[in-house]
Amino acid sequence: MVYIPGFSSSSSTTPAQPPPTSLPPSSTTTVNNDSSPITTSQPPTQRPAYTRAPTTSAGLPHLRTPGHHDDHFYPPPLTWLQGTWWITHSSMSIWKDKRNITITYTPGPATHTPSHAKLETTQGTDRLDDVVEYQSASSTKIKEVRGRNVANADYADENAAVSANPTAEEADGSGFDWRGKGIIAAAYSTWSIIGWGEEGGNRWMVTYFRKTVFTPAAVQMYSWNESGLNEVLVEKLKRCLSENGSAEVRKLATALYRVNNDGARSATASPRGSLDTRR
Repeated sequence: MVYIPGFSSSSSTTPAQPPPTSLPPSSTTTVNNDSSPITTSQPPTQRPAYTRAPTTSAGLPHLRTPGHHDDHFYPPPLTWLQGTWWITHSSMSIWKDKRNITITYTPGPATHTPSHAKLETTQGTDRLDDVVEYQSASSTKIKEVRGRNVANADYADENAAVSANPTAEEADGSGFDWRGKGIIAAAYSTWSIIGWGEEGGNRWMVTYFRKTVFTPAAVQMYSWNESGLNEVLVEKLKRCLSENGSAEVRKLATALYRVNNDGARSATASPRGSLDTRR
């Protein structure tokens, strides 16, 4: 997704919630240093069909290095992304005078791209539509930007190969190509998931944006719950970003700031289903 200044309108949306799935039998639960449970699985020699978000041996969230193959990182299924997320931290300066920013993902029609055939078969589609909603610092009006996200070749390769040994060609993973809708149809960006998981009953996600004409290079953190991410997790994610294998990501980590969420949209917040982080 991307924010295009000057193109917005008021709206109200109801997100689609991800369908329930079965718990993978290979999952295990460990306890982190702060005594919060983290569910993970050991890196397999053959990738299982269902894998929880990975963690490091030290119990830290595993954030991959953009553009590099990572045997220990597996992207989440598209159903895991569906629903409304709150942007909690960002290095994008465009959000500094905005507040209560959400992005809602819903499944879109498949593109039927030949290289995405397995992804479409296993997950039903290779596309997520999105609506970004926010308020300015001085107005209660909710503005929006709409777009569509198509899993790029990296994401399709990673998900198509969930039951096979990964290869060097399945390197990046978790990538999407975004385009705006309507009068901003020419706008585009490329982003990817570099970390995801569940902590304390809340989903979290970290994304990386490549620099394009419409977006700067950036990193962002997201929370499934409006209350945001707990500070222990935030500090862990900041540490992982500051130690990332990409010099660009390490630099972007120094520009992270907390996005303003003052609760002004709580009365109109969409109802949430039960949390299910299982693939």
